Amino acid sequence: MRTLCSCGVRTVNILFWLASMTSVNVPSKKKSKKKADLNTNTASTTEKITPIILNTDENIQELLKSESSSFENENVRLNFLRHIANILTSKNQEKCSSDSNIFCCLELIMTEFLKASKSENSNENKAEKKLLNKCLLTFLQQKLAFGLYKRVLASVTDVISCLERPLQLSDFLFNSFKMGGSVSLLSLNGIFILMDKHNLNYPDFYKKLYSLLDPAIFHFKYRAKFFSNLNLFLSSKYLPAYMLAAFIKRLARISLYAPTHALVPTIPTIYNLINRQNACKVLINRTEGQTEYSSDPYLPDEVDPVKCCALESSLWELRALQSHYCPKVAVDSRKVNQLKKSQKDLSDILETTTDDLFANEIERGEKLKEVPVNQSCPSGILTKQDMKYSFWRVE
Repeated sequence: MRTLCSCGVRTVNILFWLASMTSVNVPSKKKSKKKADLNTNTASTTEKITPIILNTDENIQELLKSESSSFENENVRLNFLRHIANILTSKNQEKCSSDSNIFCCLELIMTEFLKASKSENSNENKAEKKLLNKCLLTFLQQKLAFGLYKRVLASVTDVISCLERPLQLSDFLFNSFKMGGSVSLLSLNGIFILMDKHNLNYPDFYKKLYSLLDPAIFHFKYRAKFFSNLNLFLSSKYLPAYMLAAFIKRLARISLYAPTHALVPTIPTIYNLINRQNACKVLINRTEGQTEYSSDPYLPDEVDPVKCCALESSLWELRALQSHYCPKVAVDSRKVNQLKKSQKDLSDILETTTDDLFANEIERGEKLKEVPVNQSCPSGILTKQDMKYSFWRVE
């Protein structure tokens, strides 16, 4: 095998060599001495290959994941962390390192570190956690590419678990939330964890969350994760009815602009929210007070959910969706009129696509004995009657 320091060594060869070095069997008779020699050998090995892996210009994420078992070795993790810390604090960081490769290593290290911390027979390594904490905080202070920035936010749960003082991440998450778009959606989970687990005081959280309910969310890559988190964020029994009603009404309103596949998780989310507060059931069946309005009292342009008058309105939007061309959407919209106490499970429908809906309709159609068709076979796209109207022009 070629030397590790040679310029032509491929990353994959280095990784496989690292894997072989960390999986050597230690004889039981000379266990302590051999184990010490093995740790020294492994440390020496990773000392040589770590700079090559971290400084390469290639995208080695898939290669690193294929050799993730190498990071089960504590010495390997420590060596990587030491090199990452040196690179991040170096003045020439931009010239000699790849942020993407560094974070990929940090992801693998965090995963194995959390596994080791949860193990019954393993004591938490304070030195490793301290070094990992330093690397994470220093890395988050760098100017990251937009795609990598979103990757960091997607892994924020693990990042929080690895920090000694998770509240140090609050400024990073607040700044991310102010950026808007998909970055705001991804930062929500981290902010909520800090509020729920670490007593972060953020009184405008639900106001900010309400502002994200825009038709554009149906087209974001992380739409499924957002709806999963939204269902979690609004699960508290202590939320007032007017606050919950504001989110229900806002979801119903933007549903009128949603693509068909996005309505599949949206309507059950509305179903769950109504079920959590009996006071919100007036939105579908108001028996007291004013029951008829000349216009909708809801204020869609109001940014404060407290002042949007949602509880005085009704869910006429769901009535409109009951006439939707997609049978599943129409059926789901009618189910809201027949509420049950149980909550709908969203896990299987969050990732629904248009292809899924089409496949379900094809499968349902195969079970039908009679399928409605035209009474007479059409001879073309346009009929003679269509040609009478001035807005048709055939060239």
